[in-house]
Amino acid sequence: MSKEVTLTPDGTTGFADIRVLVLFFALAYLVSWLIWLPLIAASQNWISARPPFLFYYLGTIGPAVAAVLLLRLFEGTGAVWSMLRKLVLWRVGFKWYLIALLLPAVIRFAALGVLYLFGYIGWEFHFRPWHELLGVFLLMLLLVPLEEIGWRGYALPRLQGMYGAFWASIILGVLWSLWHLPLVWLAGSYQQSDSPLEYMIVFTVTILPISILFTWLYNHTNGSLLLASLFHAAINITESAIVLRDKDGLFLLLVSSVLSAVLVGIIEVRAGAPTRK
Repeated sequence: MSKEVTLTPDGTTGFADIRVLVLFFALAYLVSWLIWLPLIAASQNWISARPPFLFYYLGTIGPAVAAVLLLRLFEGTGAVWSMLRKLVLWRVGFKWYLIALLLPAVIRFAALGVLYLFGYIGWEFHFRPWHELLGVFLLMLLLVPLEEIGWRGYALPRLQGMYGAFWASIILGVLWSLWHLPLVWLAGSYQQSDSPLEYMIVFTVTILPISILFTWLYNHTNGSLLLASLFHAAINITESAIVLRDKDGLFLLLVSSVLSAVLVGIIEVRAGAPTRK
């Protein structure tokens, strides 16, 4: 059923935007998955050739390519530049920089403390060397904006126009999670798993409160993709910083997600809807 909701001054209807959004996600998946496919095929010994692991990083371009292409086709070059300017939208208030950069670490270390306090883990963890984290940081500077151009730059404002902030966050969180699906079969990727279905269920559930926090940050910073990218990078760097045993890593992920959900609830109580202005 179509939704007659006007999202833009040119009178775009909900039905039209639903179709374009479906096309956006299809293109984002297609571009990324086609780039990742040779690596996955080699990883699974389907082919003998070994493509460079650079393909793993190149695959993140899918959301940005889809967003720019569809904006150019349906809304014009001006719309493309209007979205890309949000990558340098930096006048958003100092506290939002603190939130974007430090909140992921606060949540992760709080989860680590909870696990230690209740005896689920001891001190069987260590921190990744600083030079390795520097490499992760440099990669994030290059790669994360390519995702955020698509997820928060293109998809989120359109989903919010149709479904509101909360459900837009949930829908985007699920589709953002599923975009990673092929990587569970790629040796050496962060998402590699011997139990793909179990991993994707856990990954999707844990990404939902994060998606809501992204929307909360986005809506309070006038749609700044710079802040969204910093938040995304801080999440990835924090996850890379702490090295745990596999089973402890799963516990840490789940507790971190519970704490994120609690934070969303607190924001809901204190400020109304957590993802609205």
